[in-house]
Amino acid sequence: MANLPAQFRQALSTNLLTFTKFRELLNKVEAYRPSDDLEPLRRAYQTAAQFHGNQRRHSGELYLAHPVAVADILAELRMDIPTLQTALLHDVVEDTQMTIEEVRSQFGAEVADLVAGVTKIGKFEFASREERQARSEEQTSELQSRFG
Repeated sequence: MANLPAQFRQALSTNLLTFTKFRELLNKVEAYRPSDDLEPLRRAYQTAAQFHGNQRRHSGELYLAHPVAVADILAELRMDIPTLQTALLHDVVEDTQMTIEEVRSQFGAEVADLVAGVTKIGKFEFASREERQARSEEQTSELQSRFG
């Protein structure tokens, strides 16, 4: 791996880390929902990975890391499979070419309605800059405590 270009090594490493976090998520869900079929969750991850591709956030973090982290938080709360699928897919309609109709076709009405609802929540305006900053700091702190 040392002979590979640095940018490629970083991309490979980041993708492996995100995939590892997803495998940990699957293990966690399987522990509290042992009779549930996890294939729909795998399909949601694969779809999010396909549509987000190598998109990166301003921080340089792979975009897919955020939906996986959200799904992990919801798994800690022992949420059901459609809720976890929604976590993995919640940004694809806003940030990629995937449409809510495609989500509905591939994952059903329940997941599509949840994704649409989360998308609408994200459009609410906060009353002040301080509230936006506080929300951002809370989310950052939560993610750092999970992965930092």
